Amino acid sequence: MRRHVENGKLTIQAVTEAYNEGLPEKERITSRLIGRIVARLGSEKCKVGPKGLAGFFWDTKIIERLKMRYYPNLTPPQISPETPDTCC
Repeated sequence: MRRHVENGKLTIQAVTEAYNEGLPEKERITSRLIGRIVARLGSEKCKVGPKGLAGFFWDTKIIERLKMRYYPNLTPPQISPETPDTCC
């Protein structure tokens, strides 16, 4: 998701596409709902890019707080020197 961050901002559309990736049509959710959920989780709304798309400021503190709350046992993948860094 971080690769979609532009000037510290992330579009709702990028989050929606990432969430819906690989889901059947019936299980996909709209960008409107994604926007409401991300705002409810604490992110501040903003406009992104020259077209003024709806988005959020990328806030590492909020992301880390949410990871600790919802995924406390999540450990980042260990990257060895032989393993290329393909993360984000």
